[in-house]
Amino acid sequence: MTLITILKLCWGDIMHCYMCQINSADIINSIIGVIGTLLGTILGWILHLLSDNIGKTRIYIDDFFEQRSNDREYAYYVRIFFNNASSKQQSFRNISIVFKCKKEKNYFESIPTNNKCDFQTIRTVCKNKREVDMLKLDGFSQLECFFSDFIDNENYNKILDSKKIYLKYKDKKNHIRKKLIKRRFNINEVEKIDYERFP
Repeated sequence: MTLITILKLCWGDIMHCYMCQINSADIINSIIGVIGTLLGTILGWILHLLSDNIGKTRIYIDDFFEQRSNDREYAYYVRIFFNNASSKQQSFRNISIVFKCKKEKNYFESIPTNNKCDFQTIRTVCKNKREVDMLKLDGFSQLECFFSDFIDNENYNKILDSKKIYLKYKDKKNHIRKKLIKRRFNINEVEKIDYERFP
């Protein structure tokens, strides 16, 4: 029963009491009943909205590793948990890992693969990678992802000059969202491996 239908029924009861010249006490009781019905309907509607939307989608960065080689090669690996605390399905599209340099306009955007791997296999995995298209997360659920990528010398300088690394994606309303992964102040923070190239 809609709110408009309830209002029409309640208004009909009040007019009936008035036309039948029922005493003022009965009219007051009818008005109180109308108000109670309206408040109950509104409260139920509000609680329904809250049950659907009160939960938030949270993103947790669990692990982030990065390495570089002597031959201008770079690889990263990040473990991320997507947590949906609402009852509605959430989606994440156009997922990327952004390396932003000190100059705001200078950045590199990496489209990762979602594969569990380590630095010994990362080059092979990312060479034939399947880029992350869309992640869908059901209500009250959690998704664990392993994002990684291998970057060669063409974009090597942008990677090493970057000061911020963050996750970027679009939500189901097509809004761009960002989640900081790491702030980097010195290139020496990036581990340099001994061998010339990644396996």
